Amino acid sequence: MAPVTAAEADATRDHLTSDAEARAWGRRGWERAGIAREGCSPPPEIRPRPG
Repeated sequence: MAPVTAAEADATRDHLTSDAEARAWGRRGWERAGIAREGCSPPPEIRPRPG
């Protein structure tokens, strides 16, 4: 898919930027969860999700 107009190019850029920001936020979230888990005493039991 290739944008044709300037407005489409702007919209495509904004969409791709928001995707990248969401992925970066997710990676930081897992890092924070790992740090929090290490501080728990005793460490929580990690159970697989059903399904």
